[in-house]
Amino acid sequence: MEPAGARGVLARAGSSAETAMLRRSEITAPIVGATKERHVDDALAAVSVTLSDDEAAFLEQPYRPREVRF
Repeated sequence: MEPAGARGVLARAGSSAETAMLRRSEITAPIVGATKERHVDDALAAVSVTLSDDEAAFLEQPYRPREVRF
C-alpha cells in the first residue's frame, strides 16, 4: 500500500519523507531545503498529515542507517 495513493495526499516523495521524519522523536530540527515554491508547499503539507504506524513502516522500510563520522 502506498500511503500517498491510498489517501490521495502527499503525492510527492518529499512530502511523504518529511511526514515520516516528523514522527521521529530523535529528530528535533528537520532541515528543509527549498529551491522551488512547491518544496515549501510540500513541507507545509507534511505537517498537516499524521501517518499510521503501518504507513510509517512502509515509508521507512528502505532506510538504512549509516555511521556518523566527524
